[in-house]
Amino acid sequence: MRIAHHFRGWKGGALAAAASAVLVIPMLASAQAADPVQVTPASPEWQLISRNTIGSPSVTFASGPVADSELQAFGIGSLHLQVGGGDEKVAYAMPLSEASPLWGKPVSELGDISYRVYDGTEGVDAALPGIQIEVARSGLEVGDYATFGFLPGQSDPVDGERNLKHWEEYDAKAGMWFSTNGNECRNSDPCTWEGLTAAYPDAEVWFSAGISKGRDTAFSGAVDYVVFDGVQYDFEPGGQQGPMGPEGPEGPQGPQGETGLTGPAGPKGEQGETGLTGPAGPKGDQGGEGPQGEPGEQGDAGPAGATGPVGPAGPQGPAGQDADLMPSADGPDRLSGKDRYETAIAVAKFRFPDGSPAVYLARNDEFADSLAANTLLGPILLVRSCDLPVVVKQYLAETTPQRVTALGGTNAVCDDVLDEAKAAAGIN
Repeated sequence: MRIAHHFRGWKGGALAAAASAVLVIPMLASAQAADPVQVTPASPEWQLISRNTIGSPSVTFASGPVADSELQAFGIGSLHLQVGGGDEKVAYAMPLSEASPLWGKPVSELGDISYRVYDGTEGVDAALPGIQIEVARSGLEVGDYATFGFLPGQSDPVDGERNLKHWEEYDAKAGMWFSTNGNECRNSDPCTWEGLTAAYPDAEVWFSAGISKGRDTAFSGAVDYVVFDGVQYDFEPGGQQGPMGPEGPEGPQGPQGETGLTGPAGPKGEQGETGLTGPAGPKGDQGGEGPQGEPGEQGDAGPAGATGPVGPAGPQGPAGQDADLMPSADGPDRLSGKDRYETAIAVAKFRFPDGSPAVYLARNDEFADSLAANTLLGPILLVRSCDLPVVVKQYLAETTPQRVTALGGTNAVCDDVLDEAKAAAGIN
């Protein structure tokens, strides 16, 4: 199987090359290099990993994305990535074989791991590409294959602040990591690098190592100056594709790919207004008591008279409003935070300054569930589908609600996020 991907400029296409999805070529040694290794479309050390690529993502070597070369992460170009949201994902990495120096190296002995990323995504809080290492968690002789992944969304860049359309450097060994197919360091409860290597002390590098963008949000940006095990890689455009190297030995079967996500539900229609109830009719006057008559002789019982018809009921008056549900006339002109998660928390703190016994979780990019729940008494907090933002976890720990409820099915808010939210609130 061969996958063709195009190498074009930031604003359009000019150069094309074909990348083999199964070519296995020994990578460079992991000793410290005096100068960065330059990676071009013709370089065999980095390739598209087809078993970890879904959909039609774009992987290109091109100049920029910053026009001023002095502002580039390194050199004049970079590895540009265009990945759609939902089901698309891509992995561009170093395929390894038994002849590669990294094959079977203990993960705990790896040197520096870092990279620089440029986020040019408009209109969405994009999840960034991260570092991905395919490993044998119990060593190559035992197996237990999995993937260790760096989570930039739960880690701080080197300068401490993430900015759109700006090169950010991430020191991966100083951030948070997860492991697939295991009970320790799951995506919902990630670990530091020290925690990861302590949880899996026998893990060894296996099939590939490089850059990965998962199935979550769309991303349009670039990656450059990747440092793996102390070796620096600089992605640059140009060069011709070299001849295909000899086919390497067949490696062990890779891990099973992830199940595709179900598409989001359509929006719920609006409910019409309830009609008004009419006012109650006036109560009739009571008649006066008549004089008592003389007792007469008891006569024969007469036939029972017919029951008269029941008169119509008067219309009901309007229901009064609960004063506790009415908004206060006092308050700020604007409630906001630096993103949608902090804005939702600002609204919750204003409406429920002393906290609330019930809190509701709604997906951040599909608003049907949160709109349908606007009559519930309790804060509605926004979360990613399978990721609980740190600010939301802090709010739950501070207010300790007695109940946390997810709005929608597991495709809207997954069970791991609900469990993590309950744990943060102190709910067993």
